[in-house]
Amino acid sequence: MSRTAADEGRLVYVGNLTDEVRERDLGEMFDKYGKIVHIEIKVPPRPPNFAFIEYGDWRYVSDANSSAAAIVGKFFWWSRFGGVLLI
Repeated sequence: MSRTAADEGRLVYVGNLTDEVRERDLGEMFDKYGKIVHIEIKVPPRPPNFAFIEYGDWRYVSDANSSAAAIVGKFFWWSRFGGVLLI
């Protein structure tokens, strides 16, 4: 994940993921909002897992945020902090 993506508001943080969630799952869930450049799942020593999704354009993050109600409760929750969408 590039620092530029975070600075430009193109980075989505997905938290509270189970061990079963794969990049493919996140891609299928989030690609409907726009072109995904990169997905990276982090597995810390202590759960839960989390991921970063990098979009090609900040407007895709905005679209994902406005459609959040449709996916709340599947793997994550949503909240807005500055230029980065926390899920």
